[in-house]
Amino acid sequence: MTCTGADQDCVANETPDVSGYDPEQSAPANKGKVWDFSGRPECQDKARYENICAELGKSWKNCMSEKVQAVCAGTCLVCARDTCQDHETIPGQCAKYTRFCKVSGVRAMCGHSCQLHPSDCGSMEDNIYLLSGLVKPSSGMCYPPVVENGRVLNSGMLKHGDKLEIECDAGFELVGEQNYCVLQNMYGPDSRIMQACIQTGGEDWNGNGKNYNGNRAETVLSSPCKNWREVVARGTFNPTRLEVDYGRAALLQGQVSITTFVEILMERHQSHGASPPISI
Repeated sequence: MTCTGADQDCVANETPDVSGYDPEQSAPANKGKVWDFSGRPECQDKARYENICAELGKSWKNCMSEKVQAVCAGTCLVCARDTCQDHETIPGQCAKYTRFCKVSGVRAMCGHSCQLHPSDCGSMEDNIYLLSGLVKPSSGMCYPPVVENGRVLNSGMLKHGDKLEIECDAGFELVGEQNYCVLQNMYGPDSRIMQACIQTGGEDWNGNGKNYNGNRAETVLSSPCKNWREVVARGTFNPTRLEVDYGRAALLQGQVSITTFVEILMERHQSHGASPPISI
């Protein structure tokens, strides 16, 4: 079970136990999957062969025989074969690799051509976890977060891998790296840092009875002055001119953050009555 929020339901592990899984002998791992082919005689075992088919079906390898499939269409899930897909990088690739189906990597890529059990096959990632005998971590779903000065455009719950779409209010700008649903109510790539809507317009910066707006377009290092609000929000001030993502401290000489740097400037101004040595 996966539980990440006090007010949320816990998510049951979505993948059955696949330890010691053998795609030819012990399949299917997902024994709870139910297939309904009622009203479709071509998808059912032939009359009077039900017991024989049940015995043959204990080993999925037997169902790879076309003769067995012709008699035991129900047990061998002949009508469900197309639910498995080949995840080819080049069209027709799996047709060339069928003689290598005993190789787990080939079987994971060519689930249809290598006749993985329809109850077990999925995406290539799912197949890799299955054939390696590892339980795939449950993903759960993400609740849309509350975004100050903006709103979430996604409708309803976000599934694993869904991108978080945000629209900011007028006058606000979306900053930060693209977020996406990773785990139940957990967003990546870093769950500690979420995108945000910030206000970067305007250049006014007044305090302590002084005006720090400045009138220079360049710093003493000959680099362009940036909008200070954007600098603080994005953390982009850095004498090495390296851009730093929103939410991560920008360092001055590798040690002093932009906030500390501003405080130093203010303290120097108050103590000596001197203007800040560089523009921001």
